[in-house]
Amino acid sequence: MKTLLNIIEHGWGTLAASLLLLVATSANLTAAEIPAEIPPASTEFSCPAGLVPTTPTSAPSPLVLEVKTPRHRERSCFVTADIVAKQTKSGSVTLVDVRLAEDFEKFRIPGALNIPLHLLKTKSFLKTANIVLVNEGRSSRDLEESCRALKQAGFSRVSILDGGLHAWHERKQPVEGDPLVSRSFNKLKTSELFFERAYDDWVAINLSAASGPDSRQALKALPRKVVTLKTAGKTVPTTEIRNAIRAQRLANPNAKIAIIADTDAIYSKLEQELRGSEYVGVFYLAGGLAAYQQHVAMQVAIRHEADKPAKLASCRG
Repeated sequence: MKTLLNIIEHGWGTLAASLLLLVATSANLTAAEIPAEIPPASTEFSCPAGLVPTTPTSAPSPLVLEVKTPRHRERSCFVTADIVAKQTKSGSVTLVDVRLAEDFEKFRIPGALNIPLHLLKTKSFLKTANIVLVNEGRSSRDLEESCRALKQAGFSRVSILDGGLHAWHERKQPVEGDPLVSRSFNKLKTSELFFERAYDDWVAINLSAASGPDSRQALKALPRKVVTLKTAGKTVPTTEIRNAIRAQRLANPNAKIAIIADTDAIYSKLEQELRGSEYVGVFYLAGGLAAYQQHVAMQVAIRHEADKPAKLASCRG
């Protein structure tokens, strides 16, 4: 009991002291052995005899919005929709759709298995199979990491469907489920753009005229390659956008394009104009720059909280 009182008196705070008192009560200690009130935590931290203070962990580095060092897509992990289509006809491939079960039920490739990424390593029957990982096609960073990890774990043949369900559907390959679901495949979520922005194959086509502080912060968090096109009032510069896409695809046939307007308002017109296989891999930022501003501001705020120095130390024996 002496050790218990010593710990309480050295300022571990109300919560820790309350827990210790609960332990004391469950040990059938008498009321005389338990202090009538808990001393307030001391302003200077010290440890009980025999224990030494640990050094508080340092705060994480500030969030860097600009992409300083680009990431390179591991193209050896990818296989085109045309090749996968031939493999499905010959029965020489196992498609593994890694999306949520409810999304899989709504829309999928016939014959695909629905297995979450984190469970794939447990499926030993797939170790010798020719596996192709499938998602919507907007973000592949998690799939690339899994591709590498599975190969290291002894899965002999693992690849990723290049462009995902978006490319598969746009190339008129067989699908089943609600066709309306496919309309969302080219809508890039703000979290996905933020997560993928460091890859060097992304190109942002910026149609926004916003210039405030929040907008500037969001623009810093775009991919390194940005093509800015000015819109004249409500006129959508379709020809300029089409030319910009073609120029980027000439420079990199695997370029992924993120079209960013102020809001979603002009996307429907663009989608009607930019149709066909030439525009597979062209995505529209959902909510526009306005939504991305909010997402970036939230990420900055989260990191700001994490940057605050640790207020409590601890003891170790």
